[in-house]
This record gives sequence, C-alpha cells and structure tokens, in this order.
Amino acid sequence: MFRYIGKRASLAGQAGVKNCRWYTNFRTQNVGTNLVVTLDKPQSLNALGLDMCRDLGEIIRESNQSDIGMILLKSSSPKAFCAGGDVRELIGAIAENKEKGKEYFQMEYGLDYAIATTKTPIVAFMNGITMGGGCGISVHAPFRIATETTLMAMPETRIGLFPDVGSTFFLSRMDGELGVYLGLTGERLKGEDVFLSGLATHYVPSAQLSNLEKDLCDLDIPEPEVIGQVIQEYSEESSSQFSLDNVRPIIDECFKYNTMEEIVQALTDERSEFSKQTLETLNQMSPTSLKITLKSIRAAKTLSISDAFKMEYKLALKCLEGHDFTEGVTKQLITKTRDPSWVPAKLSDVSLSEIEKTYFNWEPETPLSIPEELTYMEYPHRKNTLPSEREVQQLLSGENPDAGSMQLDRAGIVSWFESDRMEKPGVTKKVLEILSRKTVVMEDGQLKWASAHQS
Repeated sequence: MFRYIGKRASLAGQAGVKNCRWYTNFRTQNVGTNLVVTLDKPQSLNALGLDMCRDLGEIIRESNQSDIGMILLKSSSPKAFCAGGDVRELIGAIAENKEKGKEYFQMEYGLDYAIATTKTPIVAFMNGITMGGGCGISVHAPFRIATETTLMAMPETRIGLFPDVGSTFFLSRMDGELGVYLGLTGERLKGEDVFLSGLATHYVPSAQLSNLEKDLCDLDIPEPEVIGQVIQEYSEESSSQFSLDNVRPIIDECFKYNTMEEIVQALTDERSEFSKQTLETLNQMSPTSLKITLKSIRAAKTLSISDAFKMEYKLALKCLEGHDFTEGVTKQLITKTRDPSWVPAKLSDVSLSEIEKTYFNWEPETPLSIPEELTYMEYPHRKNTLPSEREVQQLLSGENPDAGSMQLDRAGIVSWFESDRMEKPGVTKKVLEILSRKTVVMEDGQLKWASAHQS
C-alpha cells in the first residue's frame, strides 16, 4: 500500500498546488489525463529512501493499467532533481537489520526497471544535480530533459560501491569507452554535455521548463511522437562542443582494456595532463569497486536490461557485506573527512579471480523480483537521442536495413540522420564529429570506418 500522508499543513495554501496527493517526500498531481510527480525532499537533494522507491515504483507500474497518458517526473527544488539513493539512511538501517539492505535494493531497482519498461511515456526534468539513483529514475526514461544546471555523474566508486541502478546497461552502450571512463572515475557532466553524450534526449533552458510542462500536460492524447514534437519546440541547438571531445582518443585508447592494471598502465604511458589527472582520480577510489565496475560494465554489454539489473542486485548485496561500502559512505557522506581507508588498499592486492568468485559467481536466495517478459537488449526509444557511433558505423557498413541505397559521403550520411531524427537539434554536429574522428575518405569520395582517425 502507498504511504499516503495527506496534504501537509505547511503547503496547504501554496499557490499552484491543487488536487495533490502527498506521499513520503514526493507528491502527485493529476493534470488532465497526465500525472505530474514532484520529488520533495530538498533537505537531502531528493535522495531516494526506501518508502520513496516503493511508492514511486508502484505508481509507475500501476500506470500501465490506468488511463494515465503521460508521467512527468520533476523536483520541487531547482538545485537538484535527485542526488541519488539515500545511502546514509541505508547504512543506518542495515546496522540494525541486514535484511533492510536487500529490501532497499529490491525497491530501488524495481523502481528503475519499471521506468525502463513501462508502456506509459515518462518525461524526466533532470534540472540540477542528477547523480547515482537520480540517473536510475531518469536515464531509463524515453524522454530526458537536461538544462544548463544539470550536473550528472555516477560517483559510486568513491563510496565503495559500483555504478548501479541499471547504469551498467546504459554505460556499456555509450560511444567508445566513454561509459567505462565515466563509471570508473565518476566524472561529472554538466549542462549540454549530458545531452551531447546521449544521457539526455533534449536540452532545454531551465527558464522554459514551466512552459514546457504546461504544454505537455495540455496534451489530451500524449503519444510519444507528439511528446517528442512538443519538447523539440523548446529544445536548443548546442552552443558548444562536447567538453571531452579533445580527449576522446585518449579515453578510447586507455580505457579499452579489460583489467584495471592495463588501464592504469596505458594512462601512465600516455603522459598527458589529462591522463595524469585521471590517474589521480582513480587512486582515490576503492580498488575493489574499480575492479567490480570494470567487469560489470563489460559484462552488461551483452546482457538484457533485466539481466543487467539482476547482476547489479547480486553485486550490491555482496557490497553490503564488505568493508568498503560502509567505510566510503561514512567517510564521504557522514563524517565528511573524505579519507576512507580501503581494504584492500591497492589494486595489486585485489584478486580478479576472487572478485569473480565472490561477487559475480553466486546466486542470492531471494532473486530480484522483476517482470522479465518486459526485457530488451537495446533501448526501444533510442531515436529520441542523438545518433551514436554504432549507428553511424552500421550505416557505413550497410547493416542498417532502413538506409537502402544511398551515397555514403559526408553530406549523404548527415542528411540521412537529419531525416531519421526529424531534424532534431544537435544531430548534424554530432554526426560530423563522429565522422571526423572515426572515418577516412577513400579515393572515390566514400567514407570508411576506421578504428581511429587517420589523416
């Protein structure tokens, strides 16, 4: 049952808040056929607690059997959409009852999976801080709006965990080795970068969100195509290049390996300022978390969305039993001394075979409860985002059955993707960037995919 707590007196007279139902740290409001869900836990930047996860998950799942046309997820605060799971609450809960850890991850991953597989269109306003669990309730949605204030990251290796909430699925499907880099380092993406990376589907100035919300909620029949058209009317062309473009060759070269030792060696040999800073970042993270993260992202590349969540559930339960998660949360978020003592303290002391045996090669007595018939290998709503490297490569290699017979020169490829994406802002810039970095021009003017840019 929902923990419906009634309208709070402190907000009873708030302008614009009508016909609301209040739950634990969020509220819902029916607007026509649509449902607006507003996260309202500003004191902890909307960190997802157990009750929030349970109730939100039930609302998302039940929307499939209701007449709700669209769900809009947003925050009551401009500072944060959602800063992640409430791991401080979790650490306190499992200190009293270890079973609370299993329950929490069941509820959180169940919520994320519901968002990833629901038939009801979901629009997430990722305004402000969107990290960890905040990515879980947004990046799986078909429509994800970034603004100039969006600050996104998966910083779990810093607290002795690993990028979870289904992030192994989307990180493993990002261009090149970008997802591995983001997962290991916890690097933050800001504003337009979230859109250019493909983690957001649109970029809209925050000042326009209220108008966009009104237009979306005014839709009587919010079909996905119509929702996309409305959002696109407010979308802006990116005014700058992706901030990591200049170091993409280094990322792809150094993070292509399957062991942390090889990645560290490649960064050491590379000798750039970027590689030096990256090594310093990695040295701050839990060595155990780094090895779990790398293996889980590599494994998820060939897993369905349901299997990725089931893998993460196993890993999360084992992390609860280990030393580094409690240590990381305590030192980083509770005492804030920022000086965790990892055990083991060095990558060389973390046995990959032991990681595989302890974390990956076991099955929990109570498996993750999710409806597996809703699973898939690729996001069904990928055309809402900018084209990926893989899509450009498939077009060049003739693997795209929709392309037919076309001229595979620069102009022809750009034109095809502009049409395929309905002239979405940013498509031309993204395709040209991919072509300049990943292709060579043949004598007949045709393009050929190359493993690296060649002049």
